[in-house]
Amino acid sequence: MLESIWALERIGEQESGKALEKVHKKRNTFRVQGDALIALAVVDPKRAEEHIAEALEDKVLPLRIAGLEALARIDRKRAVAAAVKAIKAEPLKRDNGWEAKILFAALDTLEGWYERKGEADLVKQAVDALIARLGRADGLSQYRCGMTLADLTGETLGDDAEIWKGWWESRRDDFQPKDKARPKQEKETKKKKKGKKGEDEQLPGEKKEGEGRVETGGGAKTRVRFHGIPIHSNRLLFAQDVSGGMKNPMDRDASDSPTKMAFAVAELKRVLKALDEDVWTNVCFFATDFAFTSKSLFPIKKARRQLLQFVDTKAVTPDGYGMSRSNLYDTLAAALEDPAIDTIFFLSEGGPTEGQFLRTPRFMRHLVRQNVYARVQVHCLQVTTSSFGEKFLRRLSEETGGRFYDMEFLQKAHGKK
Repeated sequence: MLESIWALERIGEQESGKALEKVHKKRNTFRVQGDALIALAVVDPKRAEEHIAEALEDKVLPLRIAGLEALARIDRKRAVAAAVKAIKAEPLKRDNGWEAKILFAALDTLEGWYERKGEADLVKQAVDALIARLGRADGLSQYRCGMTLADLTGETLGDDAEIWKGWWESRRDDFQPKDKARPKQEKETKKKKKGKKGEDEQLPGEKKEGEGRVETGGGAKTRVRFHGIPIHSNRLLFAQDVSGGMKNPMDRDASDSPTKMAFAVAELKRVLKALDEDVWTNVCFFATDFAFTSKSLFPIKKARRQLLQFVDTKAVTPDGYGMSRSNLYDTLAAALEDPAIDTIFFLSEGGPTEGQFLRTPRFMRHLVRQNVYARVQVHCLQVTTSSFGEKFLRRLSEETGGRFYDMEFLQKAHGKK
């Protein structure tokens, strides 16, 4: 069903609007309903208008994200106004993580707004809402609100609401926004790999690699670092490769080099011991199959010992024919099902050799579409020097608003020159 919806969106024929409207109106999974609305906004904007207004207030919280996405495809300025309203909304009584997802969708909408010159009133409303929201935010929500304020104002003041409030009070009245520079497009001269027709095409309105997303990983304010990378989230998953290649040494030229597995496990255990007690986390190991400590995130203050025991017992390459491959897609798709997660640190050798999707275009298309609702940043850490692996993991991180860290970075983070 989902691929059929995406195909209609890609074709863009207005005649498909009635069918897409019917799919959206029928109570189904939120992904089917939401993606049908997004596609409808592309093929028949007028027909989509009424449904977008309803979606933005829907009790099914993921559909509010679909409403923002759909409206952005029709009218970015109106989508920005809707995003400001979402940022200003009162805290939800029961959200199971969806309140943060809606916030991230709103922030992405603001960051994807380029024609800001002459829109001082709307920018001021957005800054007012962000400073107010910053005062009650924590973890990645707090960090990202600060980054979006910097994006809108051109000032880098961190994520302290009082600092922003003091700066804004003296500048609000005379503030005049500037247009945001669009990201540089990749050169068209790059040759595409051969594949089925249309596999590398971009759907109307889809973000290119990382476009409109804030990358995390920088900044000085942090509680703990993972392989030298600042952790801004307090709702995170550590996913680590245990496939056959992880038994190889980190440095083949050094006789005393630890294996990739030992290197990765030692750092993971160190970080799990150091994380503050307000953090909710989980650990996943993957090869051909995957295993999580728990079905969903849980508070580390109650489960630190359980997590460390899980690492000690499960961080091994599985035996058996065909069991030591790398199943990246199924692992990530399962992780994105937990609405509490906003960040994944994904350590792997490279691209997939097992799983539902192996070819890069289809892998990315399905994962990015799922992440429209999950809004999870995936930071990829590579423990090989494979050029294909780097290309794959770099794209995976960019598509999800995360960052990519190569083997050289990891080794330097641990003191190797």
